[in-house]
Amino acid sequence: MSYGWLTESSLGPKKPKAIAVPKSSINTLSNIIKKHMDKDVEKHEQKRKVKKVDLFELSNPGVELRNKIDRKESTLNRRNRRSRMEQKAKIYEQLKEGKAEAGENSEYLVDFRRKQENELREQDEDSERKDLDDPPP
Repeated sequence: MSYGWLTESSLGPKKPKAIAVPKSSINTLSNIIKKHMDKDVEKHEQKRKVKKVDLFELSNPGVELRNKIDRKESTLNRRNRRSRMEQKAKIYEQLKEGKAEAGENSEYLVDFRRKQENELREQDEDSERKDLDDPPP
């Protein structure tokens, strides 16, 4: 079974037939081809000259103003955070030294009195363990 129409032909190529074409026609055709090639070159050059716009370099209107406001607010917030942290540090030191008393229903989460008692108890237990571990000479 032959699928000749689907594959290459079993027939060999025909020999070219020479035809008489005037030289002026060939020159005209060459000029037309050259014009089209020049147009293609011009189109490609024009396309190359157009630069793509970088979207990251463009900015929306009002961005500079918003950035300026944000920077101002961030410096204010930084100052407020710093002063608040300094206040907390003072309160912490006072509570730690026992100068300020935190009640049972206090807003502070650490009960320094109980913490100090636990630390003393742990130190006593550690010293007792050392005494038991070390036999007398």
